[in-house]
Amino acid sequence: MCGIMGYAGPRPAAPILIDGLRRLEYRGYDSAGVAVFDGRRLVVRKAEGKLARLAQLLDDDPVPGTTGIGHTRWATHGVPSDQNAHPHTDCAGKIVVVPNPIDIQTVRAKAAEPLADPWPIAQERRVLVSVGRLVKLKGLDSLIRSMPLLDANVSLAIVGNGPERSSLEGLAEDCGVRNRVHFLGLQPNPWQFMAQADIFVLPSLTEGLPRVIGEAMALGLPIVASDCSPSLGEYLGEEEAGLIVHPGDPSALAAAITRLLDDGAMRRQLGQRGLSRIATFDLARSVEALEEAIRPCLAPQGRRRKL
Repeated sequence: MCGIMGYAGPRPAAPILIDGLRRLEYRGYDSAGVAVFDGRRLVVRKAEGKLARLAQLLDDDPVPGTTGIGHTRWATHGVPSDQNAHPHTDCAGKIVVVPNPIDIQTVRAKAAEPLADPWPIAQERRVLVSVGRLVKLKGLDSLIRSMPLLDANVSLAIVGNGPERSSLEGLAEDCGVRNRVHFLGLQPNPWQFMAQADIFVLPSLTEGLPRVIGEAMALGLPIVASDCSPSLGEYLGEEEAGLIVHPGDPSALAAAITRLLDDGAMRRQLGQRGLSRIATFDLARSVEALEEAIRPCLAPQGRRRKL
């Protein structure tokens, strides 16, 4: 998992980017970097390790500019190092590309690890899982409000933490489903818990490119997602790997979830299609495509192919 932060405005970008990345540290990372446009060119600062090291680097050598991006990442391209930290730039330093592949093999290996704590949901129950920071934009209140509309044998596991946790716990109590909604907190290995579920649910009100959907697809899970992002189709296609509902609509969520729970063949079909679709996001395939794209730029000057 990684964190991505962007800023364009009147204030110096670098301190805002660092502050935003600190808020995303819960996602885990091994290196970090920023790219800021100083009015003439992109200036990149990157560092292996924790954000404090990058922040110190920027204190020692400030980067002017009011537009930029920041990125924390796990070692998806080479070992953790200053050079391999994101963001990366194009050959001329004019374009910054933040890749977002799915490390499918690692996700599956982590999911197969035994749970450190006992699974809190009885084996005979149907399980929904949702993963993310507990903030209003994640739409988890709609998912909790959908629970009374579902069969009493359905439980929900929420993996993540955030400022809305106590409010969401109170909402579950008010809806009469507190015993069916399990708040598992921040977990270093969320894929273990995802692998226990029958359906993955993303009820967000808005998203960029919701990477967690790709990770759920890599585990063969059928998806129910709100129409929270124009990029949702990159993962799900035209509902080829999951069902899409209107954001903020508990009744629509309940209807889609019930439809899948009642139709085992559809669940299996969506899961299989998801496995096929997510293969195009595989880390190795993405690296190969990236190498293919940049290889012409590395050819001798006289033999370079125009792109």
